[in-house]
Amino acid sequence: MKIQTSTKELGLRLAGAAMAVAVAATVTTSSLSPALPVLSGEQTTLGARTPQATANKLDRVLQQATDSNERLRVIIRTVSDDLDTLESATRAHGGRVLERFSAINAVTADIATANLAALATSPVVASVSLDGVVDSAWQNQQASNWKNESLSENHLLNTLGLEEESWTGRGVHVAVIDSGASDANQFCGQWDFRNGADPQFKDGVAAADPYGHGTHVAGLIASATSSLYRGVAPNIQCLLSLRVLDEQGAGYTSDVIRAILWILTNQKQAEVDIINLSLGHPIFEPAAQDPLVQAVEAAVRAGIVVVVSAGNYGVDRDTGTEGYAGITSPGNAPSAITVGALDTLLTDSRDDDVVARYSSRGPTWYDAYAKPDIVAPGSAIVATTSIDGSILLENPHLEVETIWFKGLPHVRLSGTSMATAVTTGVVAHMIHAHARSTHQQGRLTPNAIKALLHYSALPMLGMDPLTQGAGGLNGDGAVRLAASIDSTVDPGMWWLAVPGGESSAISGQDYMWSQRIIWGDRLVWGDHIYYQQEAWDLPVVWGDRLVWGDRLIWGNDYNDSVVWGNRLIWGNLDDDGISGMIGVQ
Repeated sequence: MKIQTSTKELGLRLAGAAMAVAVAATVTTSSLSPALPVLSGEQTTLGARTPQATANKLDRVLQQATDSNERLRVIIRTVSDDLDTLESATRAHGGRVLERFSAINAVTADIATANLAALATSPVVASVSLDGVVDSAWQNQQASNWKNESLSENHLLNTLGLEEESWTGRGVHVAVIDSGASDANQFCGQWDFRNGADPQFKDGVAAADPYGHGTHVAGLIASATSSLYRGVAPNIQCLLSLRVLDEQGAGYTSDVIRAILWILTNQKQAEVDIINLSLGHPIFEPAAQDPLVQAVEAAVRAGIVVVVSAGNYGVDRDTGTEGYAGITSPGNAPSAITVGALDTLLTDSRDDDVVARYSSRGPTWYDAYAKPDIVAPGSAIVATTSIDGSILLENPHLEVETIWFKGLPHVRLSGTSMATAVTTGVVAHMIHAHARSTHQQGRLTPNAIKALLHYSALPMLGMDPLTQGAGGLNGDGAVRLAASIDSTVDPGMWWLAVPGGESSAISGQDYMWSQRIIWGDRLVWGDHIYYQQEAWDLPVVWGDRLVWGDRLIWGNDYNDSVVWGNRLIWGNLDDDGISGMIGVQ
């Protein structure tokens, strides 16, 4: 079944209207957008919210939609777990319930937009969100010097410090929620969630990816092609492909949520360690109300590491001006590892690395969380794609002349999608290294893995934390830390079993780690990472409750605080409707 054109067009139009309001109030030190908390350079921290940011149960898109009789797909969350009462309230306002999401206390429904305001007044309704349509948003561009790249070396592995790494992701299970995968390495099955499908674990389908994006992501994670373009973690145990996007990279938010919750339901069979989400939509409500964010948080609470793209909204597409607050959902999920994109200029050295201009910067809308967490290589990255996928067929210039792998061509793509996949591969190394070092007796929690990535990251001079997060992904440092930790010790105890130093040698040069963690609205310095902390426990949401370090105050010195300057928004919506919808990044 094709995505309903009327639903898509209406959603795009409403999203455009909502974003036009937002971009009209570009933030400076004296002019504040109503969509963000009122921030003071001296007193207010990143986590602060205004009453206006949390009072309305309708997301920003739906607030613009209450005068129309057209019907729209929405996701409605209840204040309790009483979904029967929520369904009754939805029907009482002319809505048609399509499905339940018990794990996040929500239902999907279609409803006349004129009835949305009345529905939101129901005491059983916690929030109403657009079930946005997924649209493609990868970057059709090349690094400036890509034609001069040496085809005799794997620059990606070299710049990560993993060219001679003994850990390869063995035993790790990765779920890629994307457009499918064409004969991926260590392929354990594909399940189709498009248009409301909810397959049983036994009902896998043949490997297929008519778009090509999912195959590229899977290849970056685990391809076992020649050493030239092999994946970051080629020996993972299992790659599960959960298809939510069609041949043009389009699908529903609810399809993504269903895929995440399917993993939780089938975790005994799937045994997923990492979920890769190289997709997202602009943020139109606080994270606590966003159903996609809540699905991600549920996965993290279940012990699964969720790696998410930051988005590709770092530059106004009309003016070319760099801006802030372009992070997309679910990159605003506090406990997700949100990844921005580096441009390595196709060299091994880290000295010339820069954050890609298109890479979304923080803070997040409404909550003003400091994101991204880290940045990773994402520009002009080579991996496999589908031979008959739309990306290759419509962009043949992206193909790289190299040996095909399992009948699959290679293309060079850019975007935070690629950076996310690279990070997922490094996390697979970390899990493998830690399992071997503890002889399978201990397990690193998602918060612990995120903290190790922050602490070992390589900061870039002149770039603030809202642009680079903790710094550039350091595969060598993160894996060494993971292999050196004994997670079986009691809480509060020193858990670093083998001291490994706080620098990494990459391309013949030593680079110091960041040695800090960005915990919500605070910078955490010191040796906290070397102890078994309460902060690493599964029930703890990243950034919650714990009082550590210095707050990230809005100010003018990026050495002491988070700065976003006098630019915020990346511009108005363009005709392809990427802003306001979910799309691959």
